[in-house]
Amino acid sequence: MGGLLDKRLSQISNRRASTAEVDQVVQTYRSGFAGWNVAHFESNCRNEFKDARSYSWFKTVLQGAGLHAKFMALPAPRECRPDHMKALLAAPSVSRLQA
Repeated sequence: MGGLLDKRLSQISNRRASTAEVDQVVQTYRSGFAGWNVAHFESNCRNEFKDARSYSWFKTVLQGAGLHAKFMALPAPRECRPDHMKALLAAPSVSRLQA
């Protein structure tokens, strides 16, 4: 049974950001960068923090703190079609019936 346990799941990643680093990013954004988009904030603050964090990391931290809104995904194109177009696409084709 001891061989079946995976120790990787119980260990903390070495790349995980410390709570102090996350708090510093949030405080920096609140103090002088409120209203900036994440891309501009990340490019200006890249040199300030010790580790090279990615754009998605900055975005996740700011969204988790409620400082940057999540955008809703656009609906699939098939959901935007008018009803009469759906009926035309669902109707059998004349060329398929003749073949």
